[in-house]
Amino acid sequence: MRKSNPVKPIIFLLFLFSMASLNACYERVEGCTDLDAANFNALADDHCCCTYPEISFQYQHRFGGEDVRFSRDSTYQLESGAAFSLIQLDLIAGDFFLQRSSGEKIRVENRLDFPSEVDSDCPCIDDVFVINPARLSGAPGEIAQPGDYVSIGFTAGVPNQWAGIEPEHFPANHALGDLQRYDTLNQRYYDLRAQFVLHDLGTDTIRFATSEFTADIEFSESIELPRGQNKNFRLEIDYKKWFNGIETVYTNQEAVNKLLKNNLQEAVRLRDD
Repeated sequence: MRKSNPVKPIIFLLFLFSMASLNACYERVEGCTDLDAANFNALADDHCCCTYPEISFQYQHRFGGEDVRFSRDSTYQLESGAAFSLIQLDLIAGDFFLQRSSGEKIRVENRLDFPSEVDSDCPCIDDVFVINPARLSGAPGEIAQPGDYVSIGFTAGVPNQWAGIEPEHFPANHALGDLQRYDTLNQRYYDLRAQFVLHDLGTDTIRFATSEFTADIEFSESIELPRGQNKNFRLEIDYKKWFNGIETVYTNQEAVNKLLKNNLQEAVRLRDD
């Protein structure tokens, strides 16, 4: 009769015990499991907390050409020959999109919510950025879908979703958290503020501010977004084109608003580097 080996059951029990110990010690890893994300983690077990590649603009401020850099307070000549100085400008923009050949528009992933006592329909897409001669860049936000696109665009002017939400409710570093950008009397944000001087006309500093500046900007450009990588565009702003004709309408705020709105699309140029 064959004798059983008493060692085998002991080895088997030790094996079971070791496997149970390994399972008890293993800690599941939380991380982003989306291949399109900027923080993709191949070792993650539980999906969470993805961030996506950021879309940004590098501003190039110009006056009448690529070789003429624009700076505030310097004096330049408009098309008419009028001497012009821009002291300050602040343009809010949003509603950023990338468009596929099918016509589908892709928006950014960033969302912003507010406390329950704030009357809003948010969380809302948060793609607000600022164009200002003192700034070198602006960032509409993160795009989660890489691939090929046929156009890119945004709207100059504060998106309607933020109407009625006061600056104090925005994060401290948010563009709309700045009290100077808020028209307290009308409880709206200024889309565009500017201060300029027309020297030949002997004017004092002309101050312009409007909460009714809305201009749709779109560029037909073939754009490829690589997977998991940030994308930077160069946005060239030609202030000579933008303020062309300002010397003929500067005494009328409504006319100034219309002129700057009509000139804006021609005054900005996109370069995909």
